[in-house]
Formats: sequence, C-alpha cells, structure tokens
Amino acid sequence: NRGADVALSHGVVAKVSQDGNNLSVAADGTYCVVYCPEREEVFFFGWSLIGDLYGSGWGTDFIMSPMDVSGETIWTSAAFKYNEGEGFKARCNASWDVNRGGRFEDFCMPFPVFNNGDNITLPESGYYYAVFNESTDMMTISRADWSIIGDFNSWGGDEILHEIEKGVYSGSLSLEAESQVKLRKDRDW
Repeated sequence: NRGADVALSHGVVAKVSQDGNNLSVAADGTYCVVYCPEREEVFFFGWSLIGDLYGSGWGTDFIMSPMDVSGETIWTSAAFKYNEGEGFKARCNASWDVNRGGRFEDFCMPFPVFNNGDNITLPESGYYYAVFNESTDMMTISRADWSIIGDFNSWGGDEILHEIEKGVYSGSLSLEAESQVKLRKDRDW
C-alpha cells in the first residue's frame, strides 16, 4: 500500500511511500487518479463535460480521460450525444470555480476556451467527442457519428470511429480472419 502526508488538490503531485498515511483531497469533486509507481508519485484531478448532454440538464459530469502528449495535458471525452441548440462546458473537479467555455468554430479545428466562457454550442445534432488541451486552453470537437459493429463484439455495442480530419474517421480493433463487420451512422441500422 502507498500513502502520503498531504491533502491533494488539483494537479499537485505528491510523493507516496510504503505504508504512508491515507491520501485525501482538499475539496469535494470527481477526480482522476494518476499514479506512477516508478517515481512513487500520485496526483488527483479531473476535467469533465457538463451541460445538456444526454438530456442531463446540467446535472451530470461526464468524466474526461487524461493523457500526456509531449508534455501537454490533454483530456478526452467519451463520445456524447448532442442536440442542436443545447450547450456544454468543461469544468475541473465538478466545480464551477474552474470551468472552460468558448465559441466553437469548426469540427476538427482547435478553438480557445476561457474560464467562465460562453456555453459551447454546436451547429447540428449528432454524436461527438471533445479533446481539451489544458496546457493551451484549446478545445477540439470532432464528430463521432460513425461506428463499427460485428462479429468481434457479437454484434452488441458500437466501437466509435473518431473523426481525425474533416470527413475522415478512424478506429482500431482486433479482428479474426473472415470476421464480418458493418459501418453504422449514429449507431442505427
């Protein structure tokens, strides 16, 4: 077991040690736990999307996943359903103290987001995913309306293809020889 003698807060890295004290967080929130055993370091923090997504009425945080890309902290959402005219934002630790909004410009094109910025609105209903670069305060929205389904998952549940550039979708999955698959738009036959 590993623990530390500090209360963790957004982005603060703590050294942990064998049989250390229980870890705690400084504020209520939904956190992503990142632990590096090689360096014996841990930090808790998290960004999420919140808004009218999936009809949640701004009542549910949809957790984003972090990754480090060339020293920049990038947060990615799962695919989400958006209805035209709705809005959403990204926020940190399920709190309005640190949130990001801005004016969407075009799919697959990064746009600036600001603390307490405008709700993000998209021009059309569909399935999308968001990529937020915390290091640069830029967000990219891409379509996630195409998916693949087939023998590989017993025809149950769609594997989302991500729009990697305008009108080009990509995904990765393991297939056995002669596997059968189909592409679907909006997870519909």
